[in-house]
Amino acid sequence: MYAASFSRVLPPVALLARRTATPGRSWAAVACLVLIVGDYAVRTLGSRGINNLWIGYISSPAVGIATLLALASWQRSHRSRRLFFALAPVFALAWIAVVVTAEDVRNFSVAAFPLQALLLLVLSLWTLLTNALSDGPGMLVRSDWFWISAGFALSNGAASAIEPLSAMLLSSAPERLLQLFNFRAGIDLIAALAITAGMLCPVTTAPSGHSSSPAR
Repeated sequence: MYAASFSRVLPPVALLARRTATPGRSWAAVACLVLIVGDYAVRTLGSRGINNLWIGYISSPAVGIATLLALASWQRSHRSRRLFFALAPVFALAWIAVVVTAEDVRNFSVAAFPLQALLLLVLSLWTLLTNALSDGPGMLVRSDWFWISAGFALSNGAASAIEPLSAMLLSSAPERLLQLFNFRAGIDLIAALAITAGMLCPVTTAPSGHSSSPAR
């Protein structure tokens, strides 16, 4: 689990080292930094025997909005880009509504976290599919959107199932939680490495004939 936490430092460090910031890369780095701060707060409170589950109810929506904005910057059409940007405030309001009506912030999430993860999984896969069809397979491994969107998809795909499963195991089989957390940590480690690979990609422009702005 510690390796997964420390691996989240790699994408921001790679971005600073390469000095190739674009809107998508910058928002992805913000998401990683929020996760780093959240992990530190969780470990600090946990080491003192203080309930730390409420931390995620603050950090998770911030990560979700940063992820949405990163994906928005890689949309090929103005319509898709506007839709992704419009989702950010809607997502924030929906998060608050779900947490207030359906969650106990002292426990694992049963609604807000899984729904966020599922939304981000779908949007990450949409970005991968539409951009792959637009750019062609030859550009994939050299494109930041490919690696970073794949990292988002991996992390959120795992979270969409693990969050509600954690809530169930807490009451029925708490001894299995560590195994579940280790599994998720492995997925998060792979996701962080994929995002780091995206940060190290050369900056490329969107293919001509599409209605998106070139990366800067």
